[in-house]
Amino acid sequence: MKHPALPETMTVEGLADYIKTRALEKYSEEQKVYYTPEEITDLERKISDKNREVLRLSSLQKTITDAIKKGSEDFEASIPETIGTDALKKGRDNLSQQVEKGYYTVERLVYGLIYDEEETLEFFDIEGNHIPERSRKLSAKEIDQHIGMFAKSLQKQA
Repeated sequence: MKHPALPETMTVEGLADYIKTRALEKYSEEQKVYYTPEEITDLERKISDKNREVLRLSSLQKTITDAIKKGSEDFEASIPETIGTDALKKGRDNLSQQVEKGYYTVERLVYGLIYDEEETLEFFDIEGNHIPERSRKLSAKEIDQHIGMFAKSLQKQA
């Protein structure tokens, strides 16, 4: 359900334009996104795949090194296409760190829109998802500037 500060019916693109053009405040924040158990399992599988490839290449490297050091007759070896052990180890280590941390961060833009019915500044992401923990009351100066001198709170006093 949409927040009452947003229009009832509007396309996703229209809503994004509405939010961008009417924002009183705009900032970016980092948001933690926790991995699901399925994502953790997938990351662990990728770690295992990279580790197997490192072991395969290390074994091939040992075979070639032994042939060069000890000599060999009619020795042929083919090196499979690879990104290399250094890159594989680095990728494996990065994936391991992600699994241990359990989440990744994404940056999202947050927009503050005036909700004059309640005289608050309500915050939303670009898709219109309400972020209630960011909401705040408007100051008297903000009410004067953006809602007008005859705002609801002033009418209540009369």
